[in-house]
Amino acid sequence: MQTSVASAAHAMSGAMQAALQHVPKALVKFNDIIVQKGLGSWVWDSEGNKYLDFTAGIGATSTGHCHPTVVEAVRQQAGTIVHAQQNIFAGHSKQVELDSHLSRILPSHLTKYFYCNSGSEAVDNAVKIARAVTGRQSIIAFDGAFHGRTIGAMALTSSKVIYRQHFGPLMPSVHIAPYPYCLHCKVQEEKGHSGYHVAPYCEPFDTPENRYCCNVPLETLEWMLIQQVHPHDVAAMIIEPVMGEGGFLTPPPGFLSGLRKLADKHGILLIADEVRGWLR
Repeated sequence: MQTSVASAAHAMSGAMQAALQHVPKALVKFNDIIVQKGLGSWVWDSEGNKYLDFTAGIGATSTGHCHPTVVEAVRQQAGTIVHAQQNIFAGHSKQVELDSHLSRILPSHLTKYFYCNSGSEAVDNAVKIARAVTGRQSIIAFDGAFHGRTIGAMALTSSKVIYRQHFGPLMPSVHIAPYPYCLHCKVQEEKGHSGYHVAPYCEPFDTPENRYCCNVPLETLEWMLIQQVHPHDVAAMIIEPVMGEGGFLTPPPGFLSGLRKLADKHGILLIADEVRGWLR
């Protein structure tokens, strides 16, 4: 029995070494599990050990691993056409179906859909579009945001310094504005967090009308447009409507609508990098 366990451990160690020998050091690994299969919320390694997966692929597998409906859809598509390149063809049948579905659930003024491979690519293209449409160059992002790791999206990211370390100079004309982090707001502290409890999502739950903001972030943003960058040079402001890596934060009532008004006032586009709410 001991020999069998030792052999299994040796085999796992060898598999781990084989898996890591071609992996760049920049790609962080949080454990030494070599996954063989997954189903629902569970994954199994090559030795049959079962693990509960709390990560859901960092949000990518929201229906769980190998959901039967998803698996069947992949099988059918793989047997129909794998890559209908969007420049070569006008479209394909599943794209038309998706277009129709999005048209039913999105606001009526959002009529153009650009499909791409990742969030970073979506952000980079949003910046390109904003600059092309407005003829302006500056972009305003918000403190604590994560928008991606590509050279453009990285310049907009401030959730961790490691994403930017050693990669400068970054994309120019990016300005970082304060995000309304009510939990650590000095005004809220002075008022005993009466407008934002320390645990608003635990019982007793905060209601929207009980939450209020000091408006310092919006006022600071307005001062930025006076002191740091002229509003007529700003192509867009980009924000996560629900901030993810920066702390899983929801902005206080009135912040996003105030941001919309400020953007409209100066002809600035507003980019919603929506991830946590399901749509990016």
